[in-house]
Amino acid sequence: AIHYATRLHETTALYKTLKGGGASEYFSQVFSPGSRILDIGTGSGRDLNLLLTTGYDAWGVDALPEMVDAAVREYPSLASRMAPGEIPSDSIFFGGAFDGILCSALLMHIPDAQAFDALFTIRNNLKPGGALLISVPHERPSVGADSRLPDGRLFVLRSQYYYDLLLERLGFIKTNSWTQADSLGREGISWSVAAYRLEEAIGARAIDKIEGIINRDKKTATYKLALFRALADIAVSEYNTAVWLSDGSVGIPLASIARKWLYYYWPLFEHEEFVPQINGESPGCGKPVKFRKSLSKLISEYRPRGGLSSFHAQFSSVEGRHPAGGGIAHVIKEISETIVKGPVTYSGGSLEDGTVFIYDASRRLVLVPFGIWKELSLLGHWITDALVLRWGELTSRMSGNEIPPSIVIDLLLRGPVSERDMNAVRGIFAGMPSLECVWSGKALAAGFAIDHMIPFALWRNNDLWNLLPSHPKVNSTKSDRLPSRRLLKSRRDAIINYWKVSIEKLPSRFAGEYTRIAGVPFNENWESTLFAVISDAVEITALQRGAERFDGA
Repeated sequence: AIHYATRLHETTALYKTLKGGGASEYFSQVFSPGSRILDIGTGSGRDLNLLLTTGYDAWGVDALPEMVDAAVREYPSLASRMAPGEIPSDSIFFGGAFDGILCSALLMHIPDAQAFDALFTIRNNLKPGGALLISVPHERPSVGADSRLPDGRLFVLRSQYYYDLLLERLGFIKTNSWTQADSLGREGISWSVAAYRLEEAIGARAIDKIEGIINRDKKTATYKLALFRALADIAVSEYNTAVWLSDGSVGIPLASIARKWLYYYWPLFEHEEFVPQINGESPGCGKPVKFRKSLSKLISEYRPRGGLSSFHAQFSSVEGRHPAGGGIAHVIKEISETIVKGPVTYSGGSLEDGTVFIYDASRRLVLVPFGIWKELSLLGHWITDALVLRWGELTSRMSGNEIPPSIVIDLLLRGPVSERDMNAVRGIFAGMPSLECVWSGKALAAGFAIDHMIPFALWRNNDLWNLLPSHPKVNSTKSDRLPSRRLLKSRRDAIINYWKVSIEKLPSRFAGEYTRIAGVPFNENWESTLFAVISDAVEITALQRGAERFDGA
């Protein structure tokens, strides 16, 4: 603002030299004829005057009163249509409800910390279904993020995709984009011009509902965070267990959610210090987590037998996942009841259209609206990370800030993975007479590594189908990359052969883990089914996570 105030005559004179170009080239493509348009950051008044003279009901604001005065002197017809105004602010300019908004060459002067609020101001002045046209630098020499120009002016060079993401979060859909040379003819400078439409039902998008539940719903316990984390994890890695219903909802087996909860809460309850999960919960209190006592008893039973890793080996099996009785069945029953009576019943109570989940008791399914399931499927890994962070912060507050969020987060990220487990898997293959690297075919006479076909960093999965012997150097080279489709197909026989060895050694566990990933009971056609499911999972993960691919040593 200081720069423009001190160089007002120079700036307005410069923009008078423009003969065309800029965002004005796209007015007729983006804005409906005769519609009500707001120009934010009007500057010299050139674009506002063009809008007005071509039949639009155009209005404009600029942060500098001096700039407004200069524009009105140049274009007297703007006198009643232009006023001081800036973003971000809570202002509704000229009564708001605009059919379109122009924001040309302005957003790059707004600091990162204010970018979201600035776009929120734009949204508040635009009608649902309205159009937004922006222009931001595409390339500019010698200017990095949060840099200052030679004259000391702040200039933030952000990618167009930065605004795409922020605007999508605010309910906009990108409809078109263009790249232009600089209208002033400056060398090495180009511009991105993009058009967006504000969705009709602001706040009704599934991702907004998820955010609303996580942020605005009353949380007296960590249950809603646990429910969404479980659904996100299932959407990413166990999506074949979903049941697609004719009304558009997606049914998720209650047993699958309860199983996730058991693994989430185990490390929290096992911790040497009491970790509350309900407001006011403390040792010996009258209203603890319903399943704390039964799960803590199960934890005590398994502590001398190898803890969570030992439990996982049993619970992953067909028999373990469907116990006829005993402690595991009781824990799962209490967790299931807590899920249904708690977060399934009350999630979304703060939303205008009410709660979002339904429990189908006859089929023991939690019914999830398609839109929410779609967002969980596409963004599950990001949503999970955000949920773990918020779970840690909420638990810390429940403890009166006695337990730091970092400790809770560490507990929430613990799983049944241990060197003991890896050694057990290594033992499955160690006795084979002719062992070769699953990816290269090299002989493994001098030792081998256990590779996660889908890297642990992406799925945190240690099921038997995902653990295969590989040459140490190949394993190191592959690292956290996903195998290419070509490599998977070329090594199909080797992969299936190792799966058969795992089945021979640990049949019940392999069958249970197969059912979770494939969504169907283990059967005689398991080879082709499992390979197809895993191949699809690899491609989906690669697309969603932008993961690098490994095409062989």
